[in-house]
Amino acid sequence: MCKREAVVDTCFLEKISNSACDIDNLKRVINEYEIIPVVHPYIAKHELSLKAAYVNLLDEGYIFKKEYSDFIKDESSKVLYEGYYKLLYEELRRMLEAEHNCKAERMLLSFDGIDIYEHHKQGSSLGDVHMILMAAYMHLPIILTEDSDIEALRDIANRHISFRNNKLEIYDSMDVIVQIASNPNCGLSWKDMKHVLDVMQERSRREEIHKIWNNRTLYLETTHKTK
Repeated sequence: MCKREAVVDTCFLEKISNSACDIDNLKRVINEYEIIPVVHPYIAKHELSLKAAYVNLLDEGYIFKKEYSDFIKDESSKVLYEGYYKLLYEELRRMLEAEHNCKAERMLLSFDGIDIYEHHKQGSSLGDVHMILMAAYMHLPIILTEDSDIEALRDIANRHISFRNNKLEIYDSMDVIVQIASNPNCGLSWKDMKHVLDVMQERSRREEIHKIWNNRTLYLETTHKTK
């Protein structure tokens, strides 16, 4: 099967790997989901570089870092990228302010003197805008994240950027687990799945996922009997 590329952010990787404490669990989920995890160069430099385990995954090529040259081809496209970046960021900030969302307090009020490629401030959504723009520019179909604001940012981007009929899907870690558990071709055992949930600190979701798992098992048994 041809693997799909999916943009991943740091919070998704942190969730699956229990803050990089169990990289094997991360690989187990990624392999079963049959994706190639890709990251924006901003995320690789300013976030993943802070933990040796993620740096190793980048060095191994297990997590694939895109380069700016992959989606910013020349000076005119760079100017356009930066214009979109500031437009999307400011619209997101205004939306969060209108909702009285405390996240708005951590966002930049101005880009005066700010290099959007180098400036980093935790919790300020700077990386989120970079991810959405890369997905749009490269027509990448999936973003995996734990950040609920990404969906709002996608909707904002849709109003300004042509995705060329590319429907950008956004899933969090439990969305991925549900899809894996419901896949009749899943290669994990239930014991494996319980371990995955435990590492993710989602033990309370075992019963819910087990019901999905049982439906998958019933499907397999029924299919086998009809052959």
